[in-house]
Amino acid sequence: MPNVRDTLGIERNYPLEEDSTTIYRLVEADLIEEIAGEEIRAPQTLPRSGTEVFVADPTEIVKALGLANNESAGLFIGKTASGTNTSIVLKRETIQRHMFICGTTGSGKSYAMGVIAEELSKHKLPIVFIDTQDEYSVLVKKLGGQVVEPGKDFKIRISSLTESELLDLLPEAMKKSSLQCDIVAKAFDELQADLKRGDLPKFNLDDLLEKIKEVAPELTAKEGDVQRVTEQQ
Repeated sequence: MPNVRDTLGIERNYPLEEDSTTIYRLVEADLIEEIAGEEIRAPQTLPRSGTEVFVADPTEIVKALGLANNESAGLFIGKTASGTNTSIVLKRETIQRHMFICGTTGSGKSYAMGVIAEELSKHKLPIVFIDTQDEYSVLVKKLGGQVVEPGKDFKIRISSLTESELLDLLPEAMKKSSLQCDIVAKAFDELQADLKRGDLPKFNLDDLLEKIKEVAPELTAKEGDVQRVTEQQ
């Protein structure tokens, strides 16, 4: 009667379970959901002590996990590695705008993404990989896709970049000069303003170079004024 002892403040006259050589625990289980006919619901009643325990069959596992019941009806991810041999097939409606795959290094994230990509391809859904590590080029070719390399097979317009992205592309020697970075940033910002107003449909590197010629004298003059004031002080 441990609860009574605790309530009345009576000291235990037996060791705690972790200190005892006699273990009374026979089984420990957590009841998550129950199947009542065709309905999967939160437990309405707790099972009685001594209730028979059984292993769920694949049909019950699929129903409890909310999976599709055949491989052609969704994304077939694979089969369970242990326990009841069950096919894991995600329903088509699980395909969302965003999916998140996480895991430690070497846990199989890239492999899992490859399996999902293959399944998406089977359902005739378009796939685009932005692959900085060249992990999926072989898979893309296998699926009949095309592997392209930026700067070689296609180019990105400067007008589609942000200011920070553009400045990151500058040569290291230019990055060391705050004046040169300011000139490029101002020229870029003015072109972006023209773009937002509708004065330009787009702009490229040549447009940026021409704009730099316009803004450079102004910023260079200001830099010179600051330098002269500093020298006078």
